[in-house]
Amino acid sequence: MDVTTLIQKLHQLVDDYNQRTVSLAEYRLKRRRLLLTIDSKVNGLTASGGATDDLVTQRKHH
Repeated sequence: MDVTTLIQKLHQLVDDYNQRTVSLAEYRLKRRRLLLTIDSKVNGLTASGGATDDLVTQRKHH
């Protein structure tokens, strides 16, 4: 899959999320995978680069 197709898939994912057809957790997971794949194609990095599919919620500490 080329970068243009991946970006189109990312745009479609955003549209799906805005139309509430995917959950926030599913959106974040798919977005992360797409961005890692795009990054690996553009920069030649491996998609696994230390990233996991674990969903982690980070809270800001004031």
